[in-house]
Amino acid sequence: DQGNYELALAKYEEFAQKFPAHELLEGSELGKIHCMEAMGRTEDALTAYAAFAQQSYRFLRPQALTGQARCLIQLGRREEARTIYEDFITANPKSGWTPRMKELLVELKRKPAAVAGASTAQALQMQVQPPQAAAPTVGPVAEPESPNVSAPAVPDAQPVAVPAP
Repeated sequence: DQGNYELALAKYEEFAQKFPAHELLEGSELGKIHCMEAMGRTEDALTAYAAFAQQSYRFLRPQALTGQARCLIQLGRREEARTIYEDFITANPKSGWTPRMKELLVELKRKPAAVAGASTAQALQMQVQPPQAAAPTVGPVAEPESPNVSAPAVPDAQPVAVPAP
């Protein structure tokens, strides 16, 4: 339902305004971009995913890259999407995300230009699932693992799923 994405987008924006320095702000930012994509704002989402992915230290970068590739595919720019997958695989051969990027690359090469029956929301849901392997490392520098600590209480906030390391 389009209304749910609009509400979610509003909540993400509200969270960012209320808590600009919160440790979950990056996840909120990526959530906003997912909502834009699901609402059909593909060009806006593409621009936002690309900007997000430019910050190579972000642990959510692989999700931004898959979102960027998804938007490119929706816009008929399949070769650019292929390049994103291939560049990630080459630069991060030992990443926990590499098997997923390889799957997406194979799927891209196999499917015709029109995405077979999946809506933007369905495609988004299928691609943002993290791999089941160890925590992903991105780029040449891996950040040290942080201890499992609870996030500080956030008034009026809903729980946010954070992938386990």
